[in-house]
Amino acid sequence: MLYAGSESSFGQMSFLDEGIAPGRGAFFREIVAGALSTGDKTREELKAACIRCGMNAREMEIILHPWGGLFRAMAEKGEIAYTAGGNRVFTRLDPLAPMEEEAALREMMLRYVTHYAPVSLRDAQTFFGLPQRKLKCLLELTATQDLSFQGQTYFTMGQRLPADAAMPDVLFLAGFDQMLLGYRKNENPILPQERIKSVYNNTGIIFPTVLLHGLACAVWKRTGNRLEIRPFQTIGSKDRKKIERKAVDNFGKVAVQWTGMQATI
Repeated sequence: MLYAGSESSFGQMSFLDEGIAPGRGAFFREIVAGALSTGDKTREELKAACIRCGMNAREMEIILHPWGGLFRAMAEKGEIAYTAGGNRVFTRLDPLAPMEEEAALREMMLRYVTHYAPVSLRDAQTFFGLPQRKLKCLLELTATQDLSFQGQTYFTMGQRLPADAAMPDVLFLAGFDQMLLGYRKNENPILPQERIKSVYNNTGIIFPTVLLHGLACAVWKRTGNRLEIRPFQTIGSKDRKKIERKAVDNFGKVAVQWTGMQATI
């Protein structure tokens, strides 16, 4: 696992020169950084900037690999990130001060418990990808409160919700949404056990999901002005209209198309 400012061989980007001329990876790193210095850019805009500077097909295959490559390497070094909103636009980050692994882990645990609580030790294991034995003491020292529910211990920072707090009737979660990534999937209260395989596929993809009355009820996909919703269950006409109204609120004027199981009248 990488921590803020850590230097792995991937983070140093030496791998980018495998199979291409030495120094070309670093050259295009500067091209991307320079392009982002004038404003946020999409992947395609950054790709076009690299091509204008002489990137060939072989370099494109390695440096702009969709599952890694230059963008991932720069992200791991804390140089770039996606902007908020799920629009896949890159922004350049201010230089960060590197942290030692243990200090970074303490800070990450504090942020995790502050913003995700209540969380269990198994939730933390899922989020951090580290063994429970490494996280247990840190979680217990970080949290200010623990409570038991259905035989499981949960940790919090003593947060209290307002008396009138309530889950919205409908929520559209993004792919890889933090409400799904932040917790163990087979213990996540918003994800019924029988729906796990509908949201998580066998290659590690987590689909954009619709929550209805606090539970996952469908996955969704937007293509242009068309929003496809595939429910896991029969959805009544009133709830279907609620979902369609929320879709318009979130995405503007879109044509909602229901696929698979039909909603009831």
